Amino acid sequence: MRFQFLLYLLILKFNLFSQQNGNFEVDTAKLYFPVKCLYDTINLFGQEKNEIFYQRRFQSAIDKDIWFSEKLINLKEPKLYKNYQYESYRFIWFGYLKGKNNPFALRIENRNDTILLFVKYIYHDKKNREFGGDTIVLTKNDWNTFKTKVKSIDFWNLPCVEKSKIIVMDGSTCIMEGKKGNEYNMVYSKRSELKEIIKEPWLFLIEKSGLKIK
Repeated sequence: MRFQFLLYLLILKFNLFSQQNGNFEVDTAKLYFPVKCLYDTINLFGQEKNEIFYQRRFQSAIDKDIWFSEKLINLKEPKLYKNYQYESYRFIWFGYLKGKNNPFALRIENRNDTILLFVKYIYHDKKNREFGGDTIVLTKNDWNTFKTKVKSIDFWNLPCVEKSKIIVMDGSTCIMEGKKGNEYNMVYSKRSELKEIIKEPWLFLIEKSGLKIK
């Protein structure tokens, strides 16, 4: 299983690489998130914090960015953090849908006072892989309710990466993004404490989406 995972990660890297002067480098223009928002200095094994340590943590951030970007490419989602014209908020969950381990994304945005909720997911098991989704028109009142919930968690001042001294190796991963004019923020979490902080806006949208989440 570990070999298969590493092989898959290499394939993802190749899809997001560009060739520069005969060498392959990450094409950051294709990544969906600022690498700095996935960079942390968690020191699980008490290593010396030297240049090699920081290089490895930065490479880990790039690997995460590649992994998550590939999922959003598969979901045919736009990149929010660069040159996106609408006020938009997106919640991505790599967790459980219909009892299977799948990514899904909910994106709500205001297009000139037309409020749209984009619902996308990939459902797969050992034999089948299915893309699903819907676009739901919401009311201006729904938008105002959602924005109130975003304000209540002080989203724009939340840190990108949670402060922790532990690495969570398993469990669901949540990413919350917001784009408003020139402002952008994202929150990346694998731990329950930060998920608890950001859950209220997304419970509201999950209800509106009609998704059945296990």
